[in-house]
Amino acid sequence: QEGTYPLPEAELDRFMMKILLDYPEAEDELTLVRLNTQEQSNEQNVANLTPILNSQLIEDIRRLATRTDVDPLLYQYALDIVRATRTYPGVLHGAGVRGSINLIKAAKVTAIMDGRNYLTPDDIKSNAMPGLRHRMVLSAELELEGVSADQVVLRVLESVDAPRQ
Repeated sequence: QEGTYPLPEAELDRFMMKILLDYPEAEDELTLVRLNTQEQSNEQNVANLTPILNSQLIEDIRRLATRTDVDPLLYQYALDIVRATRTYPGVLHGAGVRGSINLIKAAKVTAIMDGRNYLTPDDIKSNAMPGLRHRMVLSAELELEGVSADQVVLRVLESVDAPRQ
């Protein structure tokens, strides 16, 4: 990582989500080592993969997401969650407007993947952690206490009442 630097807040905010990936299980890691250290490496097999998405399908999904119904109460719910990150004790900078926008966009895709054309509060909740964890700056006090951005998001979700539909 020498020569690389953390992205500034304004640039981090441009990413829709921050997904955390852990190391693979030992058996999976062994498979990866074997696949990538033989005469015919796994990288050379990429050409043999069957595509599951193409640009037209991606565009169709994007268009479908824009047509997904969102109850006005759910727009407010997403906004309330994001605004609560700004006033949470020990958060120096909470999520901005992009947080609200991307929370709704991600929730729409979640609804589509679940076979629905409408949002539920759970669609928003399930996207709150990956959608907001990188949009907050915690105080040194919170960090010293071992509080993570994920814990703040969980506490915010507990504090903001979901609308009943």
